[in-house]
Amino acid sequence: MRGVTSILSSSAAEGTSYRLAVRPHTVPSRAGPVRPGGGGSTGAGTDRPHGATTIDLREVDDVGDAIRDLTDGRGADAVVDAVGMEAHGNVVAEFAQRMAARMPAVIGKPMLENVGVDRLDAIYTAIDACRRGGTVSLAGVYGGAADPMPMLTMFDKQLQFRMGQCNVKKWTSDLMPYVTDDADPLGTADLVTHRVPLEDAPAMYDTFMNKEDGCIKVVIEPNA
Repeated sequence: MRGVTSILSSSAAEGTSYRLAVRPHTVPSRAGPVRPGGGGSTGAGTDRPHGATTIDLREVDDVGDAIRDLTDGRGADAVVDAVGMEAHGNVVAEFAQRMAARMPAVIGKPMLENVGVDRLDAIYTAIDACRRGGTVSLAGVYGGAADPMPMLTMFDKQLQFRMGQCNVKKWTSDLMPYVTDDADPLGTADLVTHRVPLEDAPAMYDTFMNKEDGCIKVVIEPNA
């Protein structure tokens, strides 16, 4: 049996939200690996070397239905939301976030902390695309204190959720040998699209944020 992991990843362009790719790992799937992502072309090429099939959100009416069609009606065993609160799709929440950001800190900060609502398009998509008894993993960051969640669906589908801050110090020593190995056992080398000296870091933040020049992952080399 082969299974499928869906990955919602950010590649926002004008008028688009995120990319969806689906990747097989354990239930038969006509699509093979699929990686879910948003609209836009940024990052699309990185899926193919790893056997992932990219679903362009501009070409499907419903992401969950598209995933179920690729998995014989089952849905993804696991869905990774790597987008987080910056996902487009909720105009009201986006407007509230922008208004709070423009307010004086004494007003805006308590508002976001106590009644803040994230843009939740990505996590709603993840919940819908995941199979019954599957796992939704949140790598994307959420910070709202009053986010409305579809509890009935989450409960009925018996979903498991994994989320939280990355335990960087705990895992760095274990993972570093894999990412520095020239054999690239995790297949991460082709994710790096830019290598820049330290003084170019501020400019690369803008390039990444605006999804320019095919920017996906930047390595800053202080001694370059």
